[in-house]
Amino acid sequence: MTRKALGKGLSSLIPDGAGQAMAPMPVPAQPAVLARPMEIDLDRIDPNPFQPRQYFSETEMAELSASILQHGVVQPILVRPRGDRFQLVVGERRVRAAQRAALMRIPAVVKEISEDEMVELVLVENVQRENLTPIEEAQGYKQLVDRLKATQADVAKRVGKDRSTVANSLRLLSLSQFIQDEIGHGNLTPGHGRALLAMPPEVRDKMARRILKETLSVRQAEKLATSEKQDSTTKIAKPVVVDPNTLAAEERLTHALATRVKIHRKGEGGIVEIAFHNEEELERLFEFIVR
Repeated sequence: MTRKALGKGLSSLIPDGAGQAMAPMPVPAQPAVLARPMEIDLDRIDPNPFQPRQYFSETEMAELSASILQHGVVQPILVRPRGDRFQLVVGERRVRAAQRAALMRIPAVVKEISEDEMVELVLVENVQRENLTPIEEAQGYKQLVDRLKATQADVAKRVGKDRSTVANSLRLLSLSQFIQDEIGHGNLTPGHGRALLAMPPEVRDKMARRILKETLSVRQAEKLATSEKQDSTTKIAKPVVVDPNTLAAEERLTHALATRVKIHRKGEGGIVEIAFHNEEELERLFEFIVR
């Protein structure tokens, strides 16, 4: 059965009466699914375990908290009932800001939602609002791929992105934790990350530190990657020193057998390689050796 894409946003989950006055909600033994926003106690809301966002700007949280103190929570959060408690689906920033503003309750829409839908909804909300760092976004896509067994094309369709955007985002997760942290903190961009992916894995951290130290642009990092790649493929191999006695033996055997002979040493042993060009020459060599 085909699932509905959730990339259209959250408006379909917030009823038309979202802007109406909120009525306090009693504590039920088993909460009913409500058709319109109600106020629920903040201390009865558990976090969303699938929240991809890990970093919340202190400045933004302070501004949102001040706004809530002045105007209240304008848009309800979305939760799902869990026994006599609720689990947050979307609205992490609003919950944190409301707690910071010392509110006791918050307007919420209560809706039965599956865990798979939770994963999609929280990612869609954050992607649409551009709340995630590039690494958090990539981790969110990976959650959808892993949990829903979805292809990159499926994920792209669900979140309203191009498949190449999702693919490039997921590639960032193959970088080292050091580089991911630098991208997450905004010190490196996803473009820097893609340039680093073009380099051999063993030099990526070193090159990332160079990019940071020299404040290289993405274009400069791409040139650095091209240069590093060429260096790694054009290294001159050390000449192999062949024992003079081995060379002399090769020459004598070549002369005796009238064909090219090579001796390959491996430790105290080795392999003698005798060349032949056709069946007749093989028979000649056989007769010469075994006679």
